[in-house]
Amino acid sequence: LGPWRPCLPCGRLDRGTRAARLATLVVALILQAIHRTRAVDIDASEGKLYWANYGENKIQRASLVDGSDVEDVIVDGVDGPWGVALHEPSCRLFWSDTGTMSIRQAHLDGSDVVLFLTLGNGASDAPTALFVDSEGGKLYWVQQDSRVGRAGLFGDGSDAEELQPGYNDDRHSIAVDYGGGFLYWADTAQFRLQRAPLDAGSIPTTWIDDFNDIYVPQRIALHKQSGGLLWTDNGFGQIRRADLDTAVVEVIVEDLSFPIALAIDGSGQMLFWT
Repeated sequence: LGPWRPCLPCGRLDRGTRAARLATLVVALILQAIHRTRAVDIDASEGKLYWANYGENKIQRASLVDGSDVEDVIVDGVDGPWGVALHEPSCRLFWSDTGTMSIRQAHLDGSDVVLFLTLGNGASDAPTALFVDSEGGKLYWVQQDSRVGRAGLFGDGSDAEELQPGYNDDRHSIAVDYGGGFLYWADTAQFRLQRAPLDAGSIPTTWIDDFNDIYVPQRIALHKQSGGLLWTDNGFGQIRRADLDTAVVEVIVEDLSFPIALAIDGSGQMLFWT
């Protein structure tokens, strides 16, 4: 079973969103009083940070620069929002609604809200983490029982397929390296990062699991510019990075208090977390 590890909180009220320039690691608090935010994403072209406000049942956004101009993007019909993912080229956002067991989409300004996909009617069917793969033209999601699925970004969800079955592990976040051909996820319950080829039913392999490298991974994000994968680790209270080729791990930001959500802007220069 390996060394015992202490139980850590599974939820909290986030105290704010922080940002750091990856090159210089200048850290700044840009936004306070974000309630139970499990996911953030970035619209770099418009300079906006989006998040799913689980505590208040709304999708919100603010300025990337200083957190000003906080506004509600979508409120009506939002029920337990968990994941949020943007597709900037089509000016659309997707969010997972745990209360309605569905994934919904809208224009980035909150207009034209439509149902993308309903995933079932049981608690285990509820969608959580989302990932938009612009290169492959797919939307990926995790369900409450850790199943992973995907569907075409521009369809009606009828081409949905299951990639990974659900089991007792705890997938909290996913990312797709389309060029490298891998799906990555954080397995919080087993204290590891895993990956699998993008084909449906591919066998997963454990990628990072050394106790010196990883503790309690939460959210992950690809840093394409450096060929790395970053994650928030609220066991270490750090953000760490692993090289996609060598799996060598390094600390990016430390001395954090239970970091959760994570996003990197399109330039690869700014990192945001809650």
